[in-house]
Amino acid sequence: MGKKMAAPIIIGIIGCFYMIMWICLLFWGQAPLPILLLIGIPMLALLFLWIHVVMERIHEIRSNEEDDLSKY
Repeated sequence: MGKKMAAPIIIGIIGCFYMIMWICLLFWGQAPLPILLLIGIPMLALLFLWIHVVMERIHEIRSNEEDDLSKY
């Protein structure tokens, strides 16, 4: 089970790092307010969504729901 969880965790960390880097660049780089509202706030929402999806995938792996497509 540990090997199956490695990929989602690694990809999740890389994705979060990438989004945090851009969010920090926008907010602390003193970007204009319209840019913050159009890019920064949605990117922040996507960061939380990304974390939720990775946590959900880890939960699926732990509960042995490997093949989600077989349900449909």
